[in-house]
Order: sequence, then C-alpha cells, then structure tokens
Amino acid sequence: RSVASILAAFRPDVKAYLQRNNLVMPTVQMVFRRGQTSISSDGAYLSGAAHPAIFDGRKINLLEMIGRANQLNSEDVPPMVRLEVLRESASQPGIGHFGPGTEKLFDTPSAIARIFRSAGYERKMTISAAQTVDPNGRKLTFHWVVLTGDARRISIKPQNDDRSIVDLTVPWHERSNVPGRPDLFTSRVDIGVFAHNGVHYSAPAFISFYFPANQWREYDADGRIRFIDYHASKYAKRYADPALFPLRDWNDRYDYDQDGRLTGWARERAGGTSRFSRHGGRVIETDDRGRPLRAIVVRYRLKTGVGGLRHVVEQPTGQVLNYTYADTDDYLGSLAEGD
Repeated sequence: RSVASILAAFRPDVKAYLQRNNLVMPTVQMVFRRGQTSISSDGAYLSGAAHPAIFDGRKINLLEMIGRANQLNSEDVPPMVRLEVLRESASQPGIGHFGPGTEKLFDTPSAIARIFRSAGYERKMTISAAQTVDPNGRKLTFHWVVLTGDARRISIKPQNDDRSIVDLTVPWHERSNVPGRPDLFTSRVDIGVFAHNGVHYSAPAFISFYFPANQWREYDADGRIRFIDYHASKYAKRYADPALFPLRDWNDRYDYDQDGRLTGWARERAGGTSRFSRHGGRVIETDDRGRPLRAIVVRYRLKTGVGGLRHVVEQPTGQVLNYTYADTDDYLGSLAEGD
C-alpha cells in the first residue's frame, strides 16, 4: 500500500521523467526507505537501521513518504547506483574450501553477493560504482557504509576523489545481532553504496557476505586458520543454508612451519584421523619425521543423504603427489618434478 501511495504521489511530469530514465523503482526505494518513522536525518538514512533485510510495517510513515514523493522535482532525481567488481581474492578448491562451486553467489548492477566458504581470514575486493550516471548530469559523490557487521574491522579505502572506486577488506565474522533488533541474529555483512547528487541520496546498492553460522573457527593473531569444526555441537541449533553450506562430518586442524607457511592439516572425524598435504592431497606415506612423502589428490562432490540433505564427500582421483625435502629442517617440502 505504501509503494502504491508513493507511485500515486509522484507528480505526472516527475513520473514521466522517471519512466523515461528507468528510475521508477529506484526512486520509490529511496522515498520508502527515507520515509520510515525512525529515519529522521541523512545520517540515519546512511545506517543499517534504514536498510533492514525485512522491513517492519509498524515503522512506515505513510504521510512522510507521500509528502517526499510529491515534493520531488525532476531535476533533483538521484541515480541508480551501478556496481562492478574490478578484482577480488579467490579461494582455491581443495585447499581453501572443500566442495563444488566458488564463493561467488551473484553479481548484478545493484547487488553483489559472496559466500564465505574459504578457510582464509578475509576477503579482498576492488569495487567500482563509476558507471553510475546522474540523470541530470550532476556531479556525484559516493558513500560506502557498513549496514550490518563490525565497521571497526571492515576496511573501505577510496581509490579516487569522488570515492567511486574502493578497496574493500572483510574479515571473518561470527553471528551478530541485527541492528536495532537485539532479539534477532544475522550471519551476513552488508555494505550499502549510496550516490549523492548534491540534493538527494540514492537508494543503496548492496555488497553482501554470508557466513556459516554453524561453523566454529579459530584464527591466530596473524589471521592464519588454526581450526575449523564444520559440525560443531556447540552451534548445532544455528541455521546455515544447506544449499550454500552442504554438510561435512569432519573438522580440520592446520599446521604451519616455523616461518608461518602452511604445511598441511589433520582431518578428524568419527572414524579416525587422516592427514593432508599443503596441496590438498590425502597423505598415504610419511617419513620418520612425519612429513608427507606421497599423497593422493582428492576431489570433492555432493552426495544426497537422509532427508534430501546434501553432504560433501571425498573422492580420491588416483593421482599421486610425491614430496622431497632439502634437509631435516625443511617441513614445507617440494613436489617432485612432474607432479
């Protein structure tokens, strides 16, 4: 009803202008979000309180929304933000994460979504909003705001004067409270991108990261992964979308050499423990110091189990990795030529 009222409140010339420029719904979004009862300033609009995943109907100020829509002038209409990923860090299957697929969920002009599958502590992205064009040719400035997540730990570094391009670093996040709702929890980090044309802020575009709430992870002070329990009993009641995070029946403990370089990991499950080399091969032979000599390359596939739930299972490929070591102090090792 509020959306219909906003559409009806646009003056005919403004509505025609919005239609010609494909800005009807972005402008409705801006008016709707700015017209909530608790959003009384631009500062409040540039916060997580104005942009929840689910809107509370009790916070709709219909008269405010109608008034804002009716007072809008064609020459003041803000643009729709258009995002583009210029580059980003990638996780290596079989080493960084275990299972088919990547961490990319989708890219659209107004929403970018990533799944935090890798064992790595942080994700890095360079994102551009430079394709955003004001319909009236006004100069734009851009505002990148942490809407959900720990803003103290998230790095957003502008790369140019108008802030249309930024370097973004998002570290591992535990489940946290939804802004303004201490009774609700979220496993997402959401970053809003707003364009300001000197009169109005646009509706936000979003960059979202989804974290597995049911995993227990330990990182050291340098951000190296030490332990992941993929089926932690302490988090058994926490929900994680099984389509994005298929079930695993193990935990992994990671090992490093004296220089902090990954040497492999131990995989523990109910049936016992197996070791993996730093290249993701399952170790089948070690030397007298416990260093891998031979390892079988493993791939991961999905298997449907009881109740239709998907499980990640290991699938040996038959390809063998052979390791050699320079001396007794070398715990990193080198692959034999041809491996």
